[in-house]
Formats: sequence, structure tokens, C-alpha cells
Amino acid sequence: MKRSQQPQAVLQQALTLYQQQQYQAALPLLQQLSQQLPEQALVWHVQALTLRKLGQLTAAAQSFTQALKIAPKHHEILNNYGNLLRQQQRYEQAQQQFRLALQAQPNFFEARYNLGLTALAQQQLDDALAAFLTVLKQQPQHTQARLAAAEAYRLQGRAQQALELLQQSFHAQSVAFLRQRALAFFALDEVDLAYADMRAALALQPRQLALHETFSDMRWLQQDSDWLGSYYEQLAAHNDWHDLRLGLTHRLIKAEQFELAEQTLQPLLQLDSVPASVWLLQGHLKRMQGQLARAEDYLQRALSLQPEQQEALYEMFVTQLGQQNYVECLQLSQKLVTLAPGHQGWWAMRATALKASGDWQGYQRLYDFGRFVRPFALTTAADGGLSDFNQGLLAKLERLHTQKQHPLQQSLRSGTQTDGQLFLNQDEDIQALKQQISAAVTQYIAELPDDPEHPFLKRKSGRFKYTGAWSVRLNCSGFHRNHYHSEGWISGCFYVSIPKAVNHDGHGWIKFGQAQLDPTYMDEPDYIVKPQAGVVVLFPSMMWHGTVPFADDEYRVTVAFDLVPEE
Repeated sequence: MKRSQQPQAVLQQALTLYQQQQYQAALPLLQQLSQQLPEQALVWHVQALTLRKLGQLTAAAQSFTQALKIAPKHHEILNNYGNLLRQQQRYEQAQQQFRLALQAQPNFFEARYNLGLTALAQQQLDDALAAFLTVLKQQPQHTQARLAAAEAYRLQGRAQQALELLQQSFHAQSVAFLRQRALAFFALDEVDLAYADMRAALALQPRQLALHETFSDMRWLQQDSDWLGSYYEQLAAHNDWHDLRLGLTHRLIKAEQFELAEQTLQPLLQLDSVPASVWLLQGHLKRMQGQLARAEDYLQRALSLQPEQQEALYEMFVTQLGQQNYVECLQLSQKLVTLAPGHQGWWAMRATALKASGDWQGYQRLYDFGRFVRPFALTTAADGGLSDFNQGLLAKLERLHTQKQHPLQQSLRSGTQTDGQLFLNQDEDIQALKQQISAAVTQYIAELPDDPEHPFLKRKSGRFKYTGAWSVRLNCSGFHRNHYHSEGWISGCFYVSIPKAVNHDGHGWIKFGQAQLDPTYMDEPDYIVKPQAGVVVLFPSMMWHGTVPFADDEYRVTVAFDLVPEE
């Protein structure tokens, strides 16, 4: 800053640069001003906003704190600080800032809207709806509040209310509106109307990957043979849309159409500068074809560009496992859990490496089956059949199983899964089940030992929240591929109804400890539990688990869920 310039003139210059989104240029001016005008809240406030835009979140928080020391009741500073905390997923602290902003300015609808978003992120849907609907009373044209309220309604299983709210929108042709209405239509089994809205949204933004993913998910669930049509349609006209080609390749891999995926990826391998993501996918495809040496070569190229890219390290781990290079597997799995200690999938890889290398002591410490896998009887019937509660619950769940096949990215085969977060559905039987499961979880946690060195036990907390819940209906020969839940802490499976086949040869039983990394590696299960209607089985999310296929004309219906410690 030139000496001749007055601080107020420099402040105006910094504000202009901020408004022009020239954040790097604005920051040094603001840092100098914070030394010259340390008692001016505006300087600290704009500096905080600039730092946030630049991704320097810790420094941004410090600047917000300084601004609030000077102006503790400034509603806009409180609101913006709350947004930073929400971005950092510090939800309780964010809510506190939004409430303080509303105390200072009760009609400040943006703070109320942000309070609703924070509640929505925590799946506190009643609180979220109350906030959004209050905003809409103040500002009927607040499109984002209307869309967020519709999402909250849909997540509660109230898709009709979501649709009615959307029909009142003033922005019926925006992409966000069309996508949200399509999801509501789809939840109401109005498939043609959902498709029409998705096509309209794609006409507006044909390159938006999220739209293609949503539309292809819908079409996959309906067993539509042209489920990837939107990708092919755009690539035919825009062969240079590499992001869309990469997205299509991912979809084909999820559908296990590996040869077609490799053909789709080929143009990206001819680029002058091949990105790590492309080498990674090519390595994955070669591994799936059993060409492990070639897979390793492609993965080395990916890792040379991004040495700590976790998916590439994971792929290299599986490739080394298939070649029985167990020392390398131990090293790679240790690197993964060091990079992301909260990722439950990497602990599953660690367990696999310990088991494969013969370290049974380390393996059994990580996977203490006798202590960590626990069944709890909740609604069992004396005769071993279905209790009255289970019969009523089964009828309600059947109505929620509207799709024609399993979700694209899930472990189940020959069956269906309900949409959304089941425990957000306000049906009285579903909520009663949630309460009973919560009581079992509370007991389960209380009986776990304390161990700050164990990746599962060190997260022990009496407070928890559900991050997902869904019902699965397996058909004859249906099963779950062995898998883990990478985003959870504790997972569980409640048995609503089971086929008679479970009484023969282990059909339909739940098995634990069997790694399955197709087609490279598969070992044997170490622990197995016979299912019983009315029983919930709890276990660590990081533990490999799956089901034995069963041969029976009856369905097997369960409710599965994940939960994490609450902050």
C-alpha cells in the first residue's frame, strides 16, 4: 500500500476487488488494513470473507472472531461466521451463530434459511422445515428455501407435500427446481413425469454430471435398457466433453460392463496430458480383467502424479493382494489408515492385509468378532414366526419397495432397496422400530470396552446419530456381496421377515470377516450368525460382512442402518 493512500481509500479499493472476485489481490490490502484499523469490524469481516473464498478456513475463523469482538451483535457477521462453521461441519456452533444473528435481527431471513440448512445437514427435518417455511412466509419468492423445504418433505417420505410446495414456485424452469420436482415425482412412482423433468433440466445444463447421474440412477432402478442414454446423446454431439466421458466410464464400471467401459475410456488415454484419474480407471479395468502386472503399471502412473491419492493407493493394494505381495499390502494399508483414519474401508483393508499375511493376533485385535458382533432380540415371536409388530411393519415396508432392481452402487444382488433415509419417515411403526434399535445400540455401546488405541473403540460415545437407514428385500437367490460401510461407525441389520431356507445349510445367514475384492481376492468367513425375525445384529462398520445366498420363494426383508458418534 502506498504511503500517500488514506486507509479509507484503500478499504474501498479492497472492497471493490472483493466484489470483483479478485480475492488474492484484495487479501494483502486487508491484512495491512487490519494492522492500521484494528478496531474497525468491517475490515476483519471482509478479510474473513476473503480468506474463506481462498479456502483458508482457519485464518477466516480467526478474522471472524476478531470482527465479533468489536461488533458482537452484528447480524451479518454472525450469519457469515455461521456459514463458515457449517462449511466445516461444526453444526452445533453454526446453529449458535445463526440464532445469535436472529436475536439481533429477528426478521433476518437469510440467517433463518441457513439455520434450516444446518438442521437439514444433520437430518433434523422438523427443525429444518420449520425454518424454511418461516422464510417462505416472509419471502414467498425465496427459491432456495422452497427447494430445501421440498427436499426435507421428500426425505420424510412426504413426497406429495414436496410436490405441492414446488408447484407454487416462481422459478419452475430452473435446473434445481426441475431436478427436485423429478425426485418428488419419482418417489410418487410417477416415472414418466420424473423423466420429463430430468430431460428438461439436461436441456438447460447438458454438461452437469450430477443431472446425468440422477437421471441414469432413476432409469437403472426401472430396468430401462437405455439407462445411460443421456451420456451417449451428449457425447455424440460433444466428443471433447472429457468430464462426461469419465463419468460414463464410472457408471459402466459400477454396472460391471468392463469391456464397454474400457472402450469408452480409450479417447482419454490418447490425450497429450493424461490425468491421474484416467490412469487410475485404466488400472482398475486391467485388474478386473485379471491383468495384474499391467494394472500395476497404470496405477504407478497415477501415483506418480498424485502420490497420496487414496483410491489409487487402494487399487494398488488390491493389485498387490492378488499377486500375494503381502508386505506391500501391509505398507499400503498402513498408509491408507494414516491418510484417512476415519475411513472405515481402509480399516477393512488393514484387516485383510493382517489376515492374508498371517498376523492373526493383529487381525483378531482389530476384528474381535465375539465382542463386536452382537445380536439383540427386539420384536421376536414365541413361536419363531413373525410378531404382530413385524407383520405390520412388513406390510408398510413392502409399499416402499417400488423399484425393479437393486441400486447401481450397492452390494445387494437380486433384490430391491428403499429410497432415502428410512428413519426420517414419520410412520409410527418405523419410528417405534428406530426407538427399539436405539435402545439396543445404547446397550451395545455401554458394554464395549474402552480402548483409545483401537480404531473402533476409540470413537466410543454415548451420543450417536443415524447417517443412513434403508430396507432391503432379497428375492430367491438374493444376497449381499461382502462389503463394509466406509462412512459409518456402527452398522446393523434388523430382520423383519426371513425365508424358511435359513434353517438349511446356512442359507441367508450373515457372515463376517470374508474379504471380497473381485476378481482378485476372496478369503473365507470367520464368523457367521443365523438370522431370526425380530432380532437386530450390531457390528463395526469397518468389518467385512455379507450374506449367504438362499434358495426360497419367500422374500427376506431387513432394515439396515449406519450410525456415527455425535459431536
